[in-house]
Amino acid sequence: MGKTIFWVLILWVSAWSDTILVEGSSVTRTVTIKGKDVVKLEAVDTTVTILGQGDILTLDGSDNRVVVKAVLNGIVITGSSNTLQVVGPLHQLDVRGCDNKITLDGPCKLIQYGGSNNHTRWIKRPGLSQPKVERTGWDNEFQVSSP
Repeated sequence: MGKTIFWVLILWVSAWSDTILVEGSSVTRTVTIKGKDVVKLEAVDTTVTILGQGDILTLDGSDNRVVVKAVLNGIVITGSSNTLQVVGPLHQLDVRGCDNKITLDGPCKLIQYGGSNNHTRWIKRPGLSQPKVERTGWDNEFQVSSP
């Protein structure tokens, strides 16, 4: 009985979320997410705009340009030499890759670094608290700037 309830719950949750995979090279794409959608970017030299509300963005590729105009729970960057701009609230940013350039324009609770040579700029807006930075990694830079 317990296993049956577990599998029914898993099927029910998976019915409400999708994993959107963006692959390729030199592609331009806009992705609209909803609910608990997960976006996985495994591309090179690609431009992606993400709109809506979802769960997680995983950025595994390199040399990509990504604009997030969405509400996300988290972003995990394992790729390198990406440019990421986040406009809107983000719960957590986990930067494991290297040589990424990140701009956060909205509230962010936590930034964790495990990678190296990443540059993050957080735009300080009235009423927002600065993100907590944990695990500094190697030669990563966190900068607070005015709008």
